Amino acid sequence: MMTGILNFLVSMMLLAPISEPAHGVGEIEVAPGFEVQEVASEPAVMDPVDFDWGPDGKLWVVEMADYPMGIDGKGSPCGRIKLLEDRDQDGI
Repeated sequence: MMTGILNFLVSMMLLAPISEPAHGVGEIEVAPGFEVQEVASEPAVMDPVDFDWGPDGKLWVVEMADYPMGIDGKGSPCGRIKLLEDRDQDGI
């Protein structure tokens, strides 16, 4: 049963249209007075699962490219935390 559900979900993901990050931002609905801006995308981050802003404005991102099988396919962990900062103050 679970295999059938997973196969269905994977097939639906493969059929879903893929959009560029900048295009995807425009598809997000937000309340009046708010806006969405892209601050990071591949290749700067890979398989992000969580993030947080530091008090200094730096972005901390948790990457888990190894999930769920591990980097070697046997469960060896290889997740990492990446620090992103806007050094030239251009907003990217």
